[in-house]
Amino acid sequence: MKLVDPVDLIRAREEKRAQVAGKAAKKAASTEAEKLRKLEKVLKGKLPPGEMFQPPNVPEGAYGSWNEDGLPLTDGAGKELSKNQVKKTVKEWTLQKKLHEEYMEWERQNVE
Repeated sequence: MKLVDPVDLIRAREEKRAQVAGKAAKKAASTEAEKLRKLEKVLKGKLPPGEMFQPPNVPEGAYGSWNEDGLPLTDGAGKELSKNQVKKTVKEWTLQKKLHEEYMEWERQNVE
């Protein structure tokens, strides 16, 4: 058996408590940050996908005409969108549709 000064034992116990408290605080902060990231992602879906390519969500005059889903057909000058632009807008619209559905589900859960 080894005799240890009581001051050293008390100091070691306090250091261990401080480490445990530090880990708990770090975990709580991480959990809170994760909740905020999820909430931010859900709130991106607040905008319906049919309105995302229409003013005020895009600059005035960016697009000239839209289809029934809200996808742009022509640019501000009246020219048809290129194949790449159509692909890009369809991809963005699809992503926004998914986000909007998640937002609507989240809203239903929080209302009840």
